[in-house]
Amino acid sequence: GWTKATESRNLDFQLVLFCGVVIGTFACLTLITSLIFFFNAQHTLAESFSKQTLSIVTAIAPKISGQQHQNIITDGSIPVAQDEDFQAIREILVREKDANHLSGHGSPIYTFRRAPDYEKTKELEFVAMTDHDENGVFFAGYRYPELDFQARAFAGSPSHTTFYDDDEGSWVSAAAPIYDEQNRVVGIIQADRSVLAYYAERRIWLAILICSPLLAIIITTFVAKRYARRLIAPIRELVMANKALGEGKLNHRLLVTRQDELGELGTSYNIMTDRLSKMIKTIHT
Repeated sequence: GWTKATESRNLDFQLVLFCGVVIGTFACLTLITSLIFFFNAQHTLAESFSKQTLSIVTAIAPKISGQQHQNIITDGSIPVAQDEDFQAIREILVREKDANHLSGHGSPIYTFRRAPDYEKTKELEFVAMTDHDENGVFFAGYRYPELDFQARAFAGSPSHTTFYDDDEGSWVSAAAPIYDEQNRVVGIIQADRSVLAYYAERRIWLAILICSPLLAIIITTFVAKRYARRLIAPIRELVMANKALGEGKLNHRLLVTRQDELGELGTSYNIMTDRLSKMIKTIHT
C-alpha cells in the first residue's frame, strides 16, 4: 500500500511539475509579448488621443458663425454675459462640451481671435467659452500669447499639440479655424483635454493586455491538466497491473478503452498475462 501511494504521489508530482513548466513558460512568453506590444503602442495611443481632440474642434468649428464671433464685444463696455452673440456661441460650446465629455479646470473649450494690436504683440484674446474662471466671471477679452499650433489654425490648418505641462496639470490641445461668410479665418476654436483621460484609456488597454494572458493561462491550465491526467491514468494502471503480476496475481486484467499506443500496451499486457496463466496451468497439470 505504501509503495503504491508513493508511486501515485510521484506521478501526481510529475504531473504538477509538467503542467507548471508548460504553463509558466506560456505565461512568461505571453506577458513579455503583451508588455512589448503595450509599450510600442503607447506612441500610437498618444497620437490617437491627440487626433481625437483635433477631430472634436474640427467638427465644432463649422457650427460657429464667424460673423457672430466678430460681433462679440470684449472691451468691457457691456457685460459679455449679456451679449446675445456670446450666448449663442456659448450654447454651442456647452452642448459640444457635454456631448464629448470634456472637463478640466475652467473652460475646456473656448474661442480666440487675434487682438486688435496683434501685429505688435502677437497676442490672442479669448472670445467665447463654456465656463467662468475661478473668480466667477467669463474671461472674454483676456490676452494670451499665440502659440505655433494656434498660428497654424489661423492659417487655415487645424492643428494639435503634443502632451505638455502647465500649473494645472498635463494636457493636449487642438485648434481649428472659424470662417466668416467670405471664407476668411476670423478666429479659432480650441479644446484642452487632460492627459488623465489618456492615462485612463491607457489603463484600460493595459488591463485588457494583462487579463487576456491570464484568461489564456487559466484555459491552458485546465486543458493541460486534463490532458496530462488522461495521459498518466493508464500508465498508473499499467504500473499497478505489473505490481499485481509480480505478486503472482494472474487474474488481473486491464480495461482497454484507448486506440493509441497506450491502448496497444494495455492489450499486450492482457495477452501476456493470459499466456502466462495458461502456461502455469499447463505446468501444474
